[in-house]
Amino acid sequence: TYTCLLPVGALAHSVLPDAISDSDEVIPALLARAELFGPVFSSLFLLVLLSAAMSSLDSVLLVAASAIDHDLVAPHRPDEDPSGVRWTRAWVVVVSVVSALVAVSPFASDIMTLTSLSGALYGACFLPALVVGLFLKRARAGAALASAVCGLLAVVGWYIARTLKVVSLHEVYVGLLVGLGVYLLIAFLGPKEDQVPS
Repeated sequence: TYTCLLPVGALAHSVLPDAISDSDEVIPALLARAELFGPVFSSLFLLVLLSAAMSSLDSVLLVAASAIDHDLVAPHRPDEDPSGVRWTRAWVVVVSVVSALVAVSPFASDIMTLTSLSGALYGACFLPALVVGLFLKRARAGAALASAVCGLLAVVGWYIARTLKVVSLHEVYVGLLVGLGVYLLIAFLGPKEDQVPS
């Protein structure tokens, strides 16, 4: 998706006469210029963008629904239980509806803001456990969980503060520092891996 959007942004800068303040209006502005693409190429252009979005969207929805069902709701359900597929399908619908409501909410100013926020959440919640956990053998599951929760709260809180113009620093930096700090703190304060009773 990003490899598709990068040349679109460069194209918009070169052919659109006026600067567009809202990034969500770039694609409609390009498609509205009939002399630029014509009806056939405009349709193909829109189709390519929708295809790129769908190729990423279906996998993200499926992973999110599977994680909710198999990791949170029913972690001990046997893999051969057929109800797991039905529940995962239901969670796909729920995650889709919630995502759509977030996208049209008044707190979502544009798609780039939401994309930036999701990247900050990914980094703050998962990067400390994924990267540091490869090299630090003291860390346990509790450190990863606490790091993810604290990173999430830090990103959301800082995003709200930045939206209210209280702070200007982007939330990804604060979330990473909080997540990494909590991860290392719990890892070094807790017992070593060989000291944990099995």
